[in-house]
Amino acid sequence: MIVNHIPFKKQKMHRLDLQNEGKITMIEEKIDLRAVLIDNLAAKVSYVAKSLPFMEVNETNNMIYVDSGLPSYNLNIVTLSKQQDNLTSKEALHAMVKHYNQKNFPMNVWCWKDCPETIKHLQSIGLKEYKTTYLGMIADLDHIPLFSKRRINDFYIKEVSTLAEVAEFGAILSNLYEEPEASHMQTYFKKLATLSPSAYPNLKNYIGIFRDEIVSVGSLMFTGNSVGMYDIATKDRMRGKGIGTAMVQFLLNEAIKHQATYCSLQASPEAQRIYQKAGFQSLGELKVYENA
Repeated sequence: MIVNHIPFKKQKMHRLDLQNEGKITMIEEKIDLRAVLIDNLAAKVSYVAKSLPFMEVNETNNMIYVDSGLPSYNLNIVTLSKQQDNLTSKEALHAMVKHYNQKNFPMNVWCWKDCPETIKHLQSIGLKEYKTTYLGMIADLDHIPLFSKRRINDFYIKEVSTLAEVAEFGAILSNLYEEPEASHMQTYFKKLATLSPSAYPNLKNYIGIFRDEIVSVGSLMFTGNSVGMYDIATKDRMRGKGIGTAMVQFLLNEAIKHQATYCSLQASPEAQRIYQKAGFQSLGELKVYENA
């Protein structure tokens, strides 16, 4: 387990000083890296949802929650604001959970493990801690060079550009889950495949192809000067061949080429070492609380 957390970074910036004859001065800005991650996660779960008629996005001062219209715990996600230990509206949390419970929909809330007041609120309204603890991670792309292309015979990666590729991307991702979640994910992507990828340009999905077969997927969500890495998956029989690492390095190269400053992600325990080797650092542990 990685234990050195870097929740903040000081960044030097140039500013036009209008009170000093318009001179350019150097200032130091404190960047809340956890906020970078949470803001990107919120964008990922709500961005496409706002374009789909069967999905509903609700925003308050403290949270964003998505009702996918499906009983899917992967799609009904709640993200809390960066000031999680100032989240005092227990009533708003209760109303949010009631919304899902009345529809008999599973849902989950992401929060930092070291935010005890928020966790206390979540537990008080009946949410249970999910068994897996994730690690929030971030890479400063200004200090990561482009990776050399990994040579895997008959394998290449491309951006999803057609409706058929959207559906195939969803099929690979759905295979990560057992029923009935797999079917709910497939239903979502079949509906998403009616919407051209050009309709959501800030979310870019990628597929890895081996001998004309799609065997891996990954995605990038662009928000301001940051990008989030999501949906990394490889078919079972193709694991152990370096394809997952190739996808991570490809996505980092894409993020750098798009001139993003930071790349964030939520890493499962088994994947943390891969991301650390790629240049990611820990921001702290993330817990998931669910109503199931």
